[in-house]
Amino acid sequence: MLCALALGAATACGGSKVQVAPPDELYRQATQDFVDGNYGISIATYKYLLDHYPLDPRAEEVELRIAEAHFADGSYAEAIAAFSDFQRMHPTSPRLPEVEFNIGKAYMAQMDTIDRDLNAAANAHARFESVILRYPESEYANRAREELREVREHLAARELYVAEFYLKKGNHAAG
Repeated sequence: MLCALALGAATACGGSKVQVAPPDELYRQATQDFVDGNYGISIATYKYLLDHYPLDPRAEEVELRIAEAHFADGSYAEAIAAFSDFQRMHPTSPRLPEVEFNIGKAYMAQMDTIDRDLNAAANAHARFESVILRYPESEYANRAREELREVREHLAARELYVAEFYLKKGNHAAG
């Protein structure tokens, strides 16, 4: 749909100037694509909106929507990057507890089985603790406590897995 908007805008003009769809139309289309689950198209349209209307009053919300669309699409590394960019660009935003929590959720979504690398679990643990410590009165602090419990269970299961491995090998000191 974004291509159609851009192409239509370029051909409608006929001159050297390229017409850009109005911000309300871009926002409406991107939001509809987001709701319909067309996350890639939604992200492209939101970015197009930001590129052409950087001072739009919805810019902060659009930046969050881009990160949320990456998350919903299962592109967790991109979601983490987009949420982190939001934190850097809006250090006083009232939505920072939500952003930090969502970064933790994105790391948590990358947690693999207990016999695999634990970096995602460790990162999720750190982010949820950060929400609890930095924003103790926010609604996300309680949610972070719940998620932190699950992450800790994952990490503890890993420790148990390792101990059982050494006990099976007869290395009781290591177990």
